[in-house]
Amino acid sequence: MKKKNLLFVVGPTAVGKSSWALKWAQEAQGSIINGDSLQVFKELNIGTAKPSQEDQSKVPHFLFGHVSLTETYTAGRYRREVLSVLRSQPEPFAVVGGSGFYLKALERGMYDIPPVPDALSQQLKDELKQKGTEALYQELLMRDPEYARQIHPHDSYRILRALGVVRSFKKMSQVQKEFSERRLEEEFNVLKVGFYLEKEELRKRVRQRARKMLEQGLIEEVQSLLPQFSQHAALRSVGYKEVCHFLKVQPHKSHEELLEAIVVSTMQLAKKQKTWFKKDTHVKWFHPQKEGDQALQLVSTFLKRREHA
Repeated sequence: MKKKNLLFVVGPTAVGKSSWALKWAQEAQGSIINGDSLQVFKELNIGTAKPSQEDQSKVPHFLFGHVSLTETYTAGRYRREVLSVLRSQPEPFAVVGGSGFYLKALERGMYDIPPVPDALSQQLKDELKQKGTEALYQELLMRDPEYARQIHPHDSYRILRALGVVRSFKKMSQVQKEFSERRLEEEFNVLKVGFYLEKEELRKRVRQRARKMLEQGLIEEVQSLLPQFSQHAALRSVGYKEVCHFLKVQPHKSHEELLEAIVVSTMQLAKKQKTWFKKDTHVKWFHPQKEGDQALQLVSTFLKRREHA
């Protein structure tokens, strides 16, 4: 069976991935698939820099704003939904985004974690409050040292999840070993294009984008979300958490201070994303302004070569 072609467009936030991908999709009559873990939520628009309705109307876009914050969304579900699109829609496709964990899940697969009984989940949360993260991590280290060494000792989410599995079923490391899902390249020809900017170039773009978000109503977006979703993890993400803090300390903080706080957090996120994607030696890197056309040519050559393979 002939493989379909799949393009990944990756890199740090605010680098210009979406605009380049839109240009590519218009020229190649391609489709864009979301690769951002927050842009899946319909309630999050301004702060996630979700493509505008105008841009989404120019070429087919998939998995943007199709989920509510009231739902639980996982990397495993993301993978299943992307594969459904890839298998049912005509190519070419580009998965565009900077959520490294989700993209890794798409590429390599995700093992299914057995559901933990609600009573045990609550018990573990209570133990976390009473004993602290370190004590629970030590328990995990004793019960499943192989998995414990894979995660950070302060990652309470994964510690609780692993202990729930260990106490109910078996070791998380055993769940991982039993996992046997097909890797993406077994079904698709994959090309990865990455975009980068020098630090000060990126900082300038980040500041411009943050200012535009505030002008478009980011504060009002957060205010509308707080009554129902104040405890949601999404409101602890870059941009949203700074606005939440700003709303708590008003009038002691100016809009300019809020802007700078968003810029600092965004640059920290960009640094982490750059580090993540630089580890992938298969990514071909380009400067979006200086080498954007070269990237288009590379993709065009890739698609034509694969068509005649």
